[in-house]
Amino acid sequence: MVSDDNLKIKWRTKVGEVIIKNNEIEKIILRNKKIEIQRKEKKAVVLSFGEWLWKLEDKTKVYEFMIEYAQQKNLVLEK
Repeated sequence: MVSDDNLKIKWRTKVGEVIIKNNEIEKIILRNKKIEIQRKEKKAVVLSFGEWLWKLEDKTKVYEFMIEYAQQKNLVLEK
């Protein structure tokens, strides 16, 4: 879920929601088996793809969302 100031992520392997303020994000890194959101002065948020997200179309949807989000918010995106 996206708001003007925050990115809220509910990830299957995380307990509860992860809320990241847009101005905290240094860059988003898309890897083969995970997404890493590096934050300024805070620990990076790592979203690992488990067996539940091995379908290519599901993984593609997540990647497309993160790419679009980075573009909308003018964030650094590394693939």
